[in-house]
Amino acid sequence: MIQSALVQKAIKAAMSSEWDSAIELNQQLLEQNPQDLESLNRLARAYLELGDIAKSKKTYKEVLTLDPYNVIALKNVKRFQSIKGS
Repeated sequence: MIQSALVQKAIKAAMSSEWDSAIELNQQLLEQNPQDLESLNRLARAYLELGDIAKSKKTYKEVLTLDPYNVIALKNVKRFQSIKGS
């Protein structure tokens, strides 16, 4: 139940563009479950929103290591590649 409340806080932080808070909350969730794909995707998005492209890319690649077909991570890694290419 506690984890569920933490998930809701993490989602709310992201929806409110409170990216520093979103990073902290998702890191707490990942301490409990390092393979939580949803938390990893939210964390990568928060890094991206704060302009930390390297951490965002690394986190999305971590998602793809766990789930090579993860649509969110695939889309964002592809976006990074198109930015790099242009």
